[in-house]
Amino acid sequence: MKLSMTVDCCSTPGLKPFTEALTQILSSMTRLTEIELISLGDANNRILAEDLCSQDILPPWNCSAMDGYGLNHSTFEAGQTLTMVGSSFAGHPYEGEVAAGECIRIMTGACLPDDCDAVVMQENVQDDDNQITMASPIEQWQHVRKAGSDIQAGETVLPKGQRINPRNIGVAASLGLAKIPVYRQLKVAVFSTGDELVPPGDTLQSGQIYDSNRYSVSAVCKRLGYEVIDLGLIADDYEKIKAVMIEAAASADVLLTSGGVSVGEADYVKPILEEIGELNLWKVAIKPGKPIAVGAIGDCKFFGLPGNPVSAMVTLNLLVQPAMQKLSGMDLIPPTIIPAICDSNLKKRPGRRDYQRGTAYPDPNGNWHVESTGNQGSARLTSISQGNCYIVLDEDSNGVKAGETVNIQLFDEVIR
Repeated sequence: MKLSMTVDCCSTPGLKPFTEALTQILSSMTRLTEIELISLGDANNRILAEDLCSQDILPPWNCSAMDGYGLNHSTFEAGQTLTMVGSSFAGHPYEGEVAAGECIRIMTGACLPDDCDAVVMQENVQDDDNQITMASPIEQWQHVRKAGSDIQAGETVLPKGQRINPRNIGVAASLGLAKIPVYRQLKVAVFSTGDELVPPGDTLQSGQIYDSNRYSVSAVCKRLGYEVIDLGLIADDYEKIKAVMIEAAASADVLLTSGGVSVGEADYVKPILEEIGELNLWKVAIKPGKPIAVGAIGDCKFFGLPGNPVSAMVTLNLLVQPAMQKLSGMDLIPPTIIPAICDSNLKKRPGRRDYQRGTAYPDPNGNWHVESTGNQGSARLTSISQGNCYIVLDEDSNGVKAGETVNIQLFDEVIR
C-alpha cells in the first residue's frame, strides 16, 4: 500500500539493516565453556552443557495403562470366565504365575507379569467373587505400556544447548539423574544513566521521571537465568560513568547500559566505550531503537541500549537477548513469523524495519488477526505490556490498511 513517499526522517545514511546487524552481533559471540554439575532442583533456567542420555529403557517393564485385569490374550476366548489369582499395585508387583483361565487385578502404572500381555478395563468386566467374566474380544498389548516404549537405552533425551524448564526437569528426574551438567551462569552488569531519572519510591521533582529500564532489563536477564549485577543509577558525569564501566567490565561477561548512546551533549556512554574499549556497531535501521551501541571492553561484551523505555525493551529483546543466549551456551531458535489479517490502519514511512506492538488472536476459523495496541511512541511502555506480539513491517513498507495481511512475531516467554 502506498500512502506517501515520505522517507523516515530517522533513516540517516550509515544505519545497519536489522538482519545484518543481528548477524554481525551473533558472529562476535563466543559460547561459554565452563561447565558445572548442579542439583536438579537448582537447574531451572540454566543451560544444559551436555546431552542427557538414558542409561536404561523407560518404562523398565511392561505396565498397565488402566485400572483393570491382566491376562494372557492367547489363552482367552470372548465370554470366558477367569479366576482372579492375585493383584499388582504400583510399587507392589504380583510375584506369582498367571495360567490359562486365570487373571490378576492390576492398577494403573503397576507391573504386568511376564506371562500376561493384555489388560482389560475394569468397566468392561463382571466380577462375581473373584470370578471375572469378559464378554469382548481382547487384542494383544491392549492398555499396556510396553517396556522401552517411552525411551530406549542410550537414547539422547535432552540435547545440550537448551534452557532447562520445568518440563525437562521432570524428564531428567525420570532418568534418575540427581545432578546435571550446565554452563556457568552468565554474569550481566546493568546500570541506567540520566540526571532526569530517580528510583521508584522517591518523590519526583520537576523534570524527573522514574527509572524503569534498569528494572525491565534486569527482569529479562533474570528470566533468562543470568546472574545480575545491579550497578544502580549513574549521573550524567563522564568520569563517574567511565569508572563504573571499567569496574563492571572486570567482573561481568556482559555490560548492559540504558541511555547516553545518542548524540546529545550529555550522552557520554558511546565516547567512553570508544576510549576504554571498542565500538563495533552503532545505529541500526530499526524502529523503535535506532541508537544502540555494541562493542566490548576487554573480554566483557557491551550493549548500550537507548534511553526510551520501549526502544530499550525492543532492542534488548530482538538484538541483545539472542546474543546473550548464544554467549550463555544456548542454541538459538529463530522466531516464528505468522501471517495475520491486520484489523488496524498502521502508519509507517519507508526506511527502517518497524516493530509495532499489537494484540494477536485467532478467529473461529483459525485465521490469525492482529490489532495495534494504539500509540506507538517509544516512551509508551503500555504498548508492549498490553500486547502479545510485534507487527513486523519491512523497511520499504509505507503503511498498512485494515484488512491487509501483515507478518507478526509473538512475544517469547522472556518478555511476556
